Amino acid sequence: MEILVVPCQEIQIKIDYPISRKKKRYTNLADAEPIVLMSVLSSLHAGYFRISLSLCSQALLWKTMVHLHSDLPSMAFHLLWYLALATHVSLCFLYAFKCIFFFDLVKEEFSHYIGVNYLYAPSISCLLLLQSAPLLEPHSVLYQTLFWLFAAPILTLDTKLYGQWFTTEKRFLSIMANPASQVSVIANLVAARGAAEMGWRECALCLFSLGMVHYLVIFVTLYQRLPGGNNFPTTLRPVFFLFFAAPATGSLAWNYISGTFDTLAKMLFFLSLFIFVSLVCRPTLLKKSIKRFNVAWWAYSFPITFLALDSVQYAEEVKDHVASALMFIFCSISVLIFLGVMLLTAANSKRLLRRDPVLWQSEEVSKETKLGISIPKTVTTNGIGAELSRVYAVTGANNYENSNARAAAGPDGPSSDTSATVSKSTYGSVDAEGLTTVSASSNSYAYGGTTTGAAADSDGSGSSGTAYGDASSRTYGTTNP
Repeated sequence: MEILVVPCQEIQIKIDYPISRKKKRYTNLADAEPIVLMSVLSSLHAGYFRISLSLCSQALLWKTMVHLHSDLPSMAFHLLWYLALATHVSLCFLYAFKCIFFFDLVKEEFSHYIGVNYLYAPSISCLLLLQSAPLLEPHSVLYQTLFWLFAAPILTLDTKLYGQWFTTEKRFLSIMANPASQVSVIANLVAARGAAEMGWRECALCLFSLGMVHYLVIFVTLYQRLPGGNNFPTTLRPVFFLFFAAPATGSLAWNYISGTFDTLAKMLFFLSLFIFVSLVCRPTLLKKSIKRFNVAWWAYSFPITFLALDSVQYAEEVKDHVASALMFIFCSISVLIFLGVMLLTAANSKRLLRRDPVLWQSEEVSKETKLGISIPKTVTTNGIGAELSRVYAVTGANNYENSNARAAAGPDGPSSDTSATVSKSTYGSVDAEGLTTVSASSNSYAYGGTTTGAAADSDGSGSSGTAYGDASSRTYGTTNP
């Protein structure tokens, strides 16, 4: 008989990080640190360009309406366009400063499966501003120069984003695809509309085909509801409105490419209309996302505006009462949603520049101990970093093994018996204290046994066997402010 018993092993690690709780008091404003500006820059991300997207698309809608209906006040369009310009320039300057002072956060956003899509938004806003500009003609040299300046980042991101879907092993479309992926499609279609306005039909067809082919691929991938696509946060469900924004923008682009609102443009318009009705008929889908204000609410505005632009072009082509009613309904909804979200943004301005928990949930890099336990010096909770004053880690292991073997030979014949028993237990825990208290632990247990027997006598031979096993594991964690 052999019996092997390994006693329990317990290792304790204590790491202290002193926190200075002494607060500096400044009597001279010139000596104060620019904490507010740094906080704004660290919280800003490309998703805030949804605001300028909504303003710029609304300006384009008003330009189209003023051009078709001269009784509408042109002053409203000019004020809206200059407001959109000021907002977009301000966001661009802030994001440029973020690229300088927080380049690591920009790199993390570039690698994020949702955040990377909104890097198209600045270029889309610039193209919409250009197309709705009151003083620039599409055939002017300045217009064409600005178009290429704004379209170049779109083509660059296309090469990066679309290329990695079929060349990078860890970034398959079935895993990375999410509703925000349609922003890249909208970017190509808006650029196609701008190229068609200048008379560059071949360039417009190239951008249109690039956008629509990838829209079909993304739409089919999301339509299948693959397991990899179920990791979209609830707070970003307003982004579902992009499902009808992409075909609506495609319809607008094709209208300018072909010179008329033909069958293909109508098909895309009807598709966007159907998806819009499907989303509106499911209010429970958006119920959780509207409990607390978020900058993602601006995703309600610009998709509706694109659909309203489509309805205007459809009404001009068909010229009947149903088309006119659709134009009135969608233009009214677009303006009301735009004003409503703007008022809510002003009322919740203190919440506007909070760090987005979707993008910054787990960006801090952890230290790995030799025992394999991750001990971060900085823990991120809901996007807010907290320095730790103490980290306490425990790991242990139990192991028990028992084996027996017997063989005998007698007058009745040979016989043998074998028995084996294995019992293992491992556990680990991490407890961190600081401005935020975080604890995590894991347990695992395994047990197995085997019994066999064999014998032979004058009457014949016999054998028996028994096998059994048990296993369990548990992992949990808590966070207390």
